[in-house]
Amino acid sequence: ERFPRIFQKKNQYLEKKRQLFPRFYFLANDELLKILANSKNVQSLQPHLLKCFENIKRLEFVDKDIKAMHSSEGERVPLGMNLKARGSAEAWLPALESDMIKSLRRYMKRGVNDYERMNRRDWIFDKFGQIVSTVSQIAWSRGCEQAISDPNPKVALARWYDAQVLQLSELTALVRGNLSGTDRKKIVALITTDVHGRDVVGKLRDEEVSSLNNFTWQQQ
Repeated sequence: ERFPRIFQKKNQYLEKKRQLFPRFYFLANDELLKILANSKNVQSLQPHLLKCFENIKRLEFVDKDIKAMHSSEGERVPLGMNLKARGSAEAWLPALESDMIKSLRRYMKRGVNDYERMNRRDWIFDKFGQIVSTVSQIAWSRGCEQAISDPNPKVALARWYDAQVLQLSELTALVRGNLSGTDRKKIVALITTDVHGRDVVGKLRDEEVSSLNNFTWQQQ
């Protein structure tokens, strides 16, 4: 009877910790126990980050201050100021999660604003991978809606299609050059989405879509 009680208490203890930080549900009991047992050692969390967060390989610490997050591809994304890993893991991890969201929202807003004023090639190299992929889709959607809403949508969509082809040729030239591993992966991923975008615009042009309520556009 003693051992079942011990296991029950352990499970109840772990459940309380998981309720404080739900991403702990991604971890096995043994993994979570290791983190909780070594909560004063912030580095003990590093091997488990990929299970808790999507593609965050490690955190960058200076003493107890959290400075940045690093992806599996080696991309470094700085976090906000005064973000500290103090106390138990379940106490500072929610603050980390919140700051990640705020930081990415800030980078995303800047990415949208800069897309309008920068050369696209320079913009791609200047921004983080997630910003490039998301903001490119925002810009593509805006471009499609502007072309469809144009007084002469047939001509506007043809021009927008030509712009997509030009963007792809520029990316293809870039990927053939000397790039860092991170930049190459970022551009290859962008080529994939741009190819799809070009094909969609071609379909909109061929079907002579002239309304934002058209199903061919709405299904996108």
